[in-house]
Amino acid sequence: FEARKINKDDNNISILLIQEQQVAYHLSAPPLTIIIGNPPSSDSKFQFANEGQVIKELLEDFKPSAGERTGRQNTQKQLRNEFIKFLRWTLDRAKKSVPSVFALIMPSSFAKHPSYKYARKYLSENISALWVLEFDSDNRAGMEGSNVFNTLQGRLVLVGVLKNELKSNFTIAYKNICSLSKQEKINYFNSEVSISEWINLEKLDDNYTFKPTSDYDTEKYNRFWPISSKNDDGIFLRHCSSLKLAPTHLLVHASEGQLKRRSKFISKTENDYTTIKERWYSGQQKPPPATKINDRIKVFLEKAVREQNIFKYSYRPFIETFVLLDDELLNELGNMEGGGTRDRPEVRAAYKNEDVFGFVVAPAPEDLGKSLHKFSSFCWNVPDNDLSTRGNAHIFCNYFPEYKKKKDWDSKIKTNINPIIINTLSAKFGIKEEEIINSLTFYSYAILSSDFYLEEFKGKLFNVAGQWPSIPITSDKELFLQVSEVGKKLAEIESGNFRLESNTIELTELEYYKYKIESDSIRLLDEKGNLILQLCNIDLDVLQFEVSGYNVI
Repeated sequence: FEARKINKDDNNISILLIQEQQVAYHLSAPPLTIIIGNPPSSDSKFQFANEGQVIKELLEDFKPSAGERTGRQNTQKQLRNEFIKFLRWTLDRAKKSVPSVFALIMPSSFAKHPSYKYARKYLSENISALWVLEFDSDNRAGMEGSNVFNTLQGRLVLVGVLKNELKSNFTIAYKNICSLSKQEKINYFNSEVSISEWINLEKLDDNYTFKPTSDYDTEKYNRFWPISSKNDDGIFLRHCSSLKLAPTHLLVHASEGQLKRRSKFISKTENDYTTIKERWYSGQQKPPPATKINDRIKVFLEKAVREQNIFKYSYRPFIETFVLLDDELLNELGNMEGGGTRDRPEVRAAYKNEDVFGFVVAPAPEDLGKSLHKFSSFCWNVPDNDLSTRGNAHIFCNYFPEYKKKKDWDSKIKTNINPIIINTLSAKFGIKEEEIINSLTFYSYAILSSDFYLEEFKGKLFNVAGQWPSIPITSDKELFLQVSEVGKKLAEIESGNFRLESNTIELTELEYYKYKIESDSIRLLDEKGNLILQLCNIDLDVLQFEVSGYNVI
């Protein structure tokens, strides 16, 4: 684009934009030998209202066929992202300019995310060769790396070649250099590339994934039951994301008594924000902002405490706290500027019944770290959305109400297990149907917690959001009951009421300033760095135990 000065007297932005558009039309007219771009990619937040009819029609090639589309298909919303429009425009221009080459910097999620499945399919059917170089890690997953770009999203380079050849000759190669330092990456970009170091993808999977995955027994996995399915043929009929609280530290505390006292103190009109912060949030990194503690919030906070709306809360894996939940309070916080609070009436209604329990599953295990680890945790209480470090943790319960869609919503809990499975197992095992509901919930959790299962099918499980995991259901009664019992024991360990039975170790509560985890021990230190307690000879697997992106210790 040619640069030109803008006259101070010329404030007609529309004319300037038209002039720029005319230049762009001229410079982008075929034939184009090579197209290079780094389009914006900000999760659909950066969008133009005047995208034009031409690009809208072209984008139809990146979508499923009309028969496969649904009214609320969230996996397609990312196709509104500007980088996708730029990619489709690039392909349109490149096809009109054969032979041609394009090189685009894109989010690394493009290589695998279900939203872009049909875009990848279109690429595989319309270009001759493709190279995918993943170079920046997704730092939203808590990964430390030396990224070239100062963004949270991962990045890849997509290089494509279009020739006058048959589509069947399509080839694709992949390479990952995310582990290199920033300087090493720059050196790599400036050096001669050796294609022999790249991985050739011989055959694309059903998702048209543009990166290699671990091998797994596809035939066996396809015989498993999905824990949830849009066709209602999964194990659990209903599920939803958990509660999102903002500010969390206004509503949650480890001590029920402290939560009551703090809430009463904050609700008093004579206590201003500075006094509240000094009294209850001194030294904390994220105290509630002043804008979230106004006079209306104080009124609802006082009401919530007076009406004893305090419940146990599954805050993080293995961490049980107390939470203040009140309809008016949550509505007020949710409607405030900046938002952040997201109530889940179905979840709260379910957990008001003491017979309800379940587990949360992280929807995108690949976003939790560089390798697959346990991505589910058990919930005896109302669950927090951040029970997984990335994505919205979804809760799967034994009983659950219908989804709240109407004002006359029925909040009564119902069986949440597929009746076909209940009837089949009950008839085969000779077990009452109501007993199958709880047993299968524990059974499902045991499978999802199995290291063998995670390792055997990591090629399928280590994925981005879009598909819930599937698990095998045995037809052997004794095995079913044994696995169910294991799941129940695992669940009980995650309960706040669980107590370790031991004749050799006496566990007591300690106040400590900081801790240090070493190769086989944990040291608890006071504020001056003096040793309070050291626990030795701890297995490394325990010290490194992760659940949904969190180190449990």
